Amino acid sequence: MRLSPGISLLVTPAALFSASAAVLRTYLAVLSGCGLSLALWLWRGIHPLRPLAVAGGLIAWSWITLAYRPQSLPDLWCALGAVAAVGGFLRVARDPSDAEAVIGLAGGAALTAVMRPSEALWLGLPLFAALLAAPRWRNRAVPAALAAGLLLGGVQWLAGARPDSHALAWRYPGVSLWWLALPLMAGAAALVGRRARTLAPYLLPALIAMAMATPYFVLFDESG
Repeated sequence: MRLSPGISLLVTPAALFSASAAVLRTYLAVLSGCGLSLALWLWRGIHPLRPLAVAGGLIAWSWITLAYRPQSLPDLWCALGAVAAVGGFLRVARDPSDAEAVIGLAGGAALTAVMRPSEALWLGLPLFAALLAAPRWRNRAVPAALAAGLLLGGVQWLAGARPDSHALAWRYPGVSLWWLALPLMAGAAALVGRRARTLAPYLLPALIAMAMATPYFVLFDESG
């Protein structure tokens, strides 16, 4: 099984500088923090800054993030790509001339695809479905940016890399509880959106999270 081309690109600068594992872990930890900040930056205008700061803190200090951010694994980067892509999606759907959001949508989709194409599929399908379900979101910029990002990231796998399996170890209770909490969080998002009288910014990211969790539920590999 070959290393994800996205991870190879990600670690190359640190590897050129030093072969030290400590340097690599520090580099990845700092880089993931910057990635989280950029991903949440795309949600400006969709949610107020205070909730975004709280969300960033919850993500940054969750035990899954703390465990994955210093590791050369694609999981966290797929999540950050999805956060950026959904934020960009909602902004471009509202304003097709928002260049920053167009770049964020394409970049987030590309990051997810280059890290793990199977997760990009579970990101892209619900977003394309959302376009069909919500006519007011149908403008050329949204599908064009989304498709371009997915293709740009996915083409890197044509060199022969093979997508790695989703190795979710259900033998660890904390992992199981985290994923099983997703339906509860989706329900909470729907309630908040209903009170705010705008479901999309709350419900869409929750649905995307559940869709991207699907492979971990039904396609996980206990041997990994």
